[in-house]
Amino acid sequence: MNFKANYEIVNLQTGENIFPLSGGTSTIHQVYCVADGSVTITALGSGTATFAMTANEKVDVMTRNVKVVGGTFVGFRAKNDSQR
Repeated sequence: MNFKANYEIVNLQTGENIFPLSGGTSTIHQVYCVADGSVTITALGSGTATFAMTANEKVDVMTRNVKVVGGTFVGFRAKNDSQR
């Protein structure tokens, strides 16, 4: 196990996923589709878009909010130093 790894995987639940999470953890920077579905992503700066995605597709964006409508998605984010 690598305790110095700088990224972690976050399971995105059906419904609203708001970032950064409480405790100051970082925002999601990539949304990855595991099983076909749809997500609505709000970018950290501004703007919202809905994506119908199939397995193995991804969106690279700093997110403020990810709403999973259907399917299975994970997010990647920088690991918070306090979690090491």
